Amino acid sequence: MVGRREKFQIIDDILNLLMEKGKVKITHILYGSNLSYDRLKVYIEELKENQFIEIVKEKDKTLYKITDKGLKLISETKKFKEMMDAFGI
Repeated sequence: MVGRREKFQIIDDILNLLMEKGKVKITHILYGSNLSYDRLKVYIEELKENQFIEIVKEKDKTLYKITDKGLKLISETKKFKEMMDAFGI
């Protein structure tokens, strides 16, 4: 049985989804991150406050997209995961 995801994994999942999809509605993030709406809102707010994502208004839509800072975080976490794998952790 797979355990619950850690905060780090959830943030990584959200940022990777935004990197792959570009600008998306919150429902796409909701389905892709496999979180409840209430939990997702907490993560979205934290990512926004730390400037890893930004909100974009297009016509009557609210969209979310990853920032350059968010892309850098993904790059650094990828390096960290590779290092952990190399050491068998």
